[in-house]
Amino acid sequence: MDNSKLCIRVAEPYGEKHVTVFGTEAAGPEAKLAFDLLEKWGLVACGPDGYDESGRQKLRMLSPAEMVSRAFDTAACAFQEARQRGLVATVPDLNEVNAEKDAKQAEKERAKGAQS
Repeated sequence: MDNSKLCIRVAEPYGEKHVTVFGTEAAGPEAKLAFDLLEKWGLVACGPDGYDESGRQKLRMLSPAEMVSRAFDTAACAFQEARQRGLVATVPDLNEVNAEKDAKQAEKERAKGAQS
C-alpha cells in the first residue's frame, strides 16, 4: 500500500489514548475477486530450472526471497490495474471526517481548563 494511502489517528475517547491505523482505499467486488484469484494462483509459484533429458521444461519452487518479491510485484500490478479500471474507491480520511468533532472537543477542554 502506498504510504499516502495509510493513515494513523490517535484519539482519547475515554481518557486513554487509542491508536488506529487505517487505509483510505477500498477494493470493490471485482478487485477483491482478482486478489482472491492471485492468492490461490500464488500457491504454485515455480520458476524455470532447465530441461530434462526428454527436452521438457523442469521447474523449481521459488525461494522465499523470490516469492516475497513476486507477491509484492503482483500486488502492485494488480492494484494499479484495479485503480485504472475504477475498481478502487477512495474513502475519506478518518482525521478529516472527525476534524470538526475534534475541534469541538478541544474547545470544550480549553473551556474546562479556563474554568479551573
